[in-house]
Amino acid sequence: MSCLKEKSPLFENEAIQIGMFATPFFDYVARRGMLKAILYFGNKTTKLVNSIEVSFSGDRNTCLFV
Repeated sequence: MSCLKEKSPLFENEAIQIGMFATPFFDYVARRGMLKAILYFGNKTTKLVNSIEVSFSGDRNTCLFV
C-alpha cells in the first residue's frame, strides 16, 4: 500500500470528478490490514445535481463489503 494516496481522483472530466479517500488501518480482532475507502463525487459545473445513484453489493471472495 505504499503507493496509495490519502485522496485520489479516479475519474475526471469537465463536468464531474469521482475520487476516493483511503485510510489503511490494522484490525486487531481479525489480525489483518484493512482499508477504509470513501468515494466522493464532485460537481464541476454550475448546474445543480438533483440526484445520484450508486450501488455496490459486496464481494465475498475479496472481502469487499459496504
